[in-house]
Amino acid sequence: MPGEKRTRFYRSDINKALVTIVTPYYRSEASFGKFFNSVMNQTFPWFEWKIINYSKEQADSELLEKHTKGEGRIEIINLPGRKFDRHACMTYSNTGLVVLLTTGRLIAPQYLEYLYWALYYNVEIALAYTDSVQIKDNEQITNHKVLIERESGLPNAAMIRREVYEKAGVNKAIHVPLEMVWHQEDGVVARVVDTKKFIDKYEDYSFYRTKYVEWKELSDQKESERRVLWLVPQMVMGGADKFNLDAIAGLNKLDYKNYVLTTMHTDHVWRKRFEQCTDEVYCMAEFLNPVHFMEYVSYFIQSRQIDILVLTNSYAGYYMLPWIRAHFPKLVIVDYLHLEEWYWRNGGYARTSAAMHGVTEKTYVCNSSTRKVLIDEFGCDPKAVDCMYIGVDHQYFDQKKENAGYLHARLNIASERPIVLFPCRISEQKRPFMVIDIALGVIRTIPDAAFVVVGDGPQLSELQQAIRKKRLQKHIYCNGASDNMRACYRDADIVLICSINEGLALTAYEACSMGVPVISSDVGGQRDLIGDDVGALIPMRQAATDIDNRNFPREEVDEYVDKIVHILGDTDYAEKLGNAARKKIESGFSIEFMVKQLDKELQMLCNDKTREQKRRQLSDAFRMMPHMATDYYTMYLEWEKGLRNHGMMALMYILYDTLLKVPVIKIPVRVAGKLIYRKMAK
Repeated sequence: MPGEKRTRFYRSDINKALVTIVTPYYRSEASFGKFFNSVMNQTFPWFEWKIINYSKEQADSELLEKHTKGEGRIEIINLPGRKFDRHACMTYSNTGLVVLLTTGRLIAPQYLEYLYWALYYNVEIALAYTDSVQIKDNEQITNHKVLIERESGLPNAAMIRREVYEKAGVNKAIHVPLEMVWHQEDGVVARVVDTKKFIDKYEDYSFYRTKYVEWKELSDQKESERRVLWLVPQMVMGGADKFNLDAIAGLNKLDYKNYVLTTMHTDHVWRKRFEQCTDEVYCMAEFLNPVHFMEYVSYFIQSRQIDILVLTNSYAGYYMLPWIRAHFPKLVIVDYLHLEEWYWRNGGYARTSAAMHGVTEKTYVCNSSTRKVLIDEFGCDPKAVDCMYIGVDHQYFDQKKENAGYLHARLNIASERPIVLFPCRISEQKRPFMVIDIALGVIRTIPDAAFVVVGDGPQLSELQQAIRKKRLQKHIYCNGASDNMRACYRDADIVLICSINEGLALTAYEACSMGVPVISSDVGGQRDLIGDDVGALIPMRQAATDIDNRNFPREEVDEYVDKIVHILGDTDYAEKLGNAARKKIESGFSIEFMVKQLDKELQMLCNDKTREQKRRQLSDAFRMMPHMATDYYTMYLEWEKGLRNHGMMALMYILYDTLLKVPVIKIPVRVAGKLIYRKMAK
């Protein structure tokens, strides 16, 4: 919840106000402290705050004076006994953007920053607003998509552009679909309405010459701390985001300040996890059109005085790098790779990383196989590519800290039955349908063996249908996603990984840390951790580009079956493998080890004067070709536009083809299809 304590202390003489907050005050002693903190904790400090004191009580005046003393951005306007007047309140503003914020609300730290930039590029829009959270007794009780104030008919705590609003009212509004406003239940004077009343405003992709705008830095930065910007696509469950999360948490303890910008429009289901490590998390696609990403990144680097940019798995980020390097010669730029993917863009992120080799000063990879690919296949300098293992929290993933029986009880599996765990995102890369073939082979020898699939994904429902078709419901159990993986590993006798491609799977780390033998496909960097000492590696006999082919090589399936039967049939051997797996993690695959290595690398890059000189030279070279860097990002936007249009056309074709099979509507659909085609062709 915002406002629990004050965390930001900017200079009191910030006089470049871009936004005005207007607060009508009556009598709010109990809640004013948190409210005050939530406003003063804003990541966007360029605001003035007008508090209109309508109270007649001396105690209220003293309370306001106590909180606002010495704050140059705050002005108290005393109007005791007067009635609230929205229009009169707005006239106190010295800026064109106004937020009317009552004391019953709390705002998230990024609130002003999100809404300011949402309106920055859309000068014809009257207001921007966010989603709300309702609270009672300091607990969240309800989420509201849109909360409308009864008297004004406007969204709760909206940012209003006065010039447009006073002339035309609310013609259009920008909805930032994030929970940024919290309100006390007792203070609600509003109603929930259909979100269709307000319109999301997004421009189409087009050529855009990114401007470089000068911004002054914020003033609450510590001199000693290193400031790291993480440019990532999303915040979701998986090994890539787990590395980012662990690295940020670890660096926080070593006097680093971390910031996160995301480039994809998605659910960001791990956003709250990241916000536990830093409240400076910004999902750019939620309040900006992608054509404006680079300018916002430029503003962000300047205002936060960023020292280091870490890029992981963001295509938009890679295509921004030449422009960023041109304008920020001091900035250290590195990237982190998890694997190469030959079935996708002929190499996936590895290919784009190699294209930016030189713009990035160092590329870190999570396994030796990907390092070899970058050097041998893409010609990267071996000195500029280092292996940095993801690591696992071995203190948490410790079988001594978890009781057995979770999966047996949850899925009604008898306690004496051995469990082969298959934990992953259920998608084509993980070859989930191979589990069916493997299970059929294993139960011929060990009839009571249970295979437990833990995870969610696009192929889960299809996998469940295939299991039912084979009548294997009593041998293969689909648990779905789990928020208690430690308990799942605790009940497993073996962890199975049969992916067609991997970097070095997070599940391999976690299983080994829990002392569970791992049987894995010999792909990517799996052999860096998995081998005969902790389980088994099975040679891949399917082409890496042959993704989602479900006719699995018989010889490969049989090898999985043989290894599983061997380990399940020899408890002493299984225990030996499990103990070795745990020791292997402790000796060099822990998060602590990873964070120490990362810290050492970043300190070296920041302090190396020779590298600093090379950065300046490269920056000068890019500035001699000012349009090339912008056009490089424009190429990415056009590719995204084409990808989006291709997907829409594919869906329309499927719908059209399906409807043509219905005799009653065949003729009108065919006519409509021709008309639509002609319109799109124009």
